Amino acid sequence: MKRIRRIGFAVTALLMLFCLMLSSSDFIIREEVAEVKKISVYVASADSPYLSDLKRGILETANESRVDVNYVTAVGSEKADILVQLKNEYEGGSQAVILFAENPEGVRQYVRQEPGYGPVITANSFGNGMPDVPDVSFDLEGAAKELADTIQREHGTEVKTVLLIGEEGISEEIGRNLKGVLEERGMEAVCRKGTEKQILQYGEEENAVFVGCWISQTEHAAEYLGQNALYGIGCSNRILNGIKEGRIVGVEAFSMYSMGIYAMQQAIAVLEQGRAADIQLSCKMITKDNMEEEEAFLTPIH
Repeated sequence: MKRIRRIGFAVTALLMLFCLMLSSSDFIIREEVAEVKKISVYVASADSPYLSDLKRGILETANESRVDVNYVTAVGSEKADILVQLKNEYEGGSQAVILFAENPEGVRQYVRQEPGYGPVITANSFGNGMPDVPDVSFDLEGAAKELADTIQREHGTEVKTVLLIGEEGISEEIGRNLKGVLEERGMEAVCRKGTEKQILQYGEEENAVFVGCWISQTEHAAEYLGQNALYGIGCSNRILNGIKEGRIVGVEAFSMYSMGIYAMQQAIAVLEQGRAADIQLSCKMITKDNMEEEEAFLTPIH
């Protein structure tokens, strides 16, 4: 009888241990599932080649931090368009959205006037006016100053600078900023639309320096402008090839890869700590002479 009782106690103990282990395993599994964060990234275009480095930075950081990333392609640039798409993302389970839209003013209007459905992190909004909405942008003021210094030094104060802008709000904002910096120095600067047909006509202007006020304008101008001196803001593989081939003198570049890393880190910090600080990325003038030595700046190893 005692032997049977001992066996019964042993079996009961084993069953209790098994149940405890099963319960612990289930808790661990549930805890691990809960740790996976879902963050959406709102971009201007699904196939923009210059966004590849941005996405790489986002994805590498997401993989390190157990984040499920969903890319959302913009269908418009107005506040109402952004609102509808972000609402859909949050209702679909996203915990935060990284907003990389090419209309800084549209983004600012959204974050200032709409309560939103969850945390938003803006990219290249150059300050969004909301202390609880972190932003990561390149140093536009510093880039404009260094580019103006370069144009003044290389071409003199009498040269006319044509600032090529496009449909993207970011190119207009960059153009206005750079125009103001040049005019403060007594230099002539005008903003003009940078379509293919117009660029071909602009190439006939004498004694003019051209600036692509965003990546797409610089890429187009490099193809159609001709022999006029061309500078730009932002960088891509096509732009780097244009510099190598002598079709672009230089560009104020920043690292899209770093922007992706910092934007994802900001989103994670907001979810885990409730807040994140604004980040401003430095820019450098990239020319044919320093391109190789600045490779680590353009695509740093994370």
